[in-house]
Amino acid sequence: MPSVSPTARCPCRCIRSCPTEPWSACATRSGSTSEPTEPVCGIAGVLDADGRVDTVSLAAMGHLLEHRGPDDHGLVVDVLGAATAIAVEDGAAPIGGAHLGLAHRRLSIIDPDAGPQPMANDDGSRYITYNGELYNTAELRTWLRARGHRFRTATDTEVVLRAHEELGVRAVDALEGMFAYAVWDRRRGELVVVRDRVGVKPVYLWSSPSRLAFASEVKAFLALDGWRAAADPLHVVEYLTFQNTFGTRTLFSEVRLLEPGHFVVARIRGDRVVTSEHRYWEITADALPAPDRGRPDARDEGEEVRRTFEAVVGSQLVADVP
Repeated sequence: MPSVSPTARCPCRCIRSCPTEPWSACATRSGSTSEPTEPVCGIAGVLDADGRVDTVSLAAMGHLLEHRGPDDHGLVVDVLGAATAIAVEDGAAPIGGAHLGLAHRRLSIIDPDAGPQPMANDDGSRYITYNGELYNTAELRTWLRARGHRFRTATDTEVVLRAHEELGVRAVDALEGMFAYAVWDRRRGELVVVRDRVGVKPVYLWSSPSRLAFASEVKAFLALDGWRAAADPLHVVEYLTFQNTFGTRTLFSEVRLLEPGHFVVARIRGDRVVTSEHRYWEITADALPAPDRGRPDARDEGEEVRRTFEAVVGSQLVADVP
């Protein structure tokens, strides 16, 4: 799928493309836009037991997330029992009757020319749509190479995909970073939707007995037949009171957030989509280091804080663009 040539970007690193100067007119810098100001991509997808996924609505979901990823876009659809999934090219005739669809809007950070999404593994048995940044990419890539995996790109997306090849859904235990993604396993007929440990990246879910849809933003569901933008009065009051909603609640009665440190597994069983949600990470007292029984040396503690801070910041500075 062809890439969209990015225009020059603001020095403030907002995702808004600024075709002409002066950049001082940038709405993001002036605080007058609601668009994201951190590097983001957009993901969306649908699993439908009735085979109602079509490329028109899937492309519309992606279009509604275009502001999150102006550099590239892609779609994949699949029919249960088909020999292969279909990566939809620009200008292709509409396709309907699919059970699975994945959409992606990309903001290129690492390996801009070699990381189109949704990305397939070598034999086309798994597909991933991924938003985020993995901080232990190098370590995982080295480990996976030692186990026989060969990489086509330098992206963290491929590292996550191959980790799922090697470990299945338990790959989530090895990931350190901020991310939201979905992996479709064609052989198992299984969709896994994951949110990072502390919920930096959002994943919204809308479900019915025969369908599960996910997206980076609620607005993507506007492209789907059957979704109603019905407000939840209780949560509207909560938002007006606290300027926030809590837990998995949203302003919309049929939409919820996937909890941080959780993943959802979805499968088609007859005329239904059966889902199960699992916690894979949480902060516990056992995870904290045992207190030193002796009197701590302030200089040693300060040095430990410095080393930890430098390591954490350094792990987050990997990029192939400014």
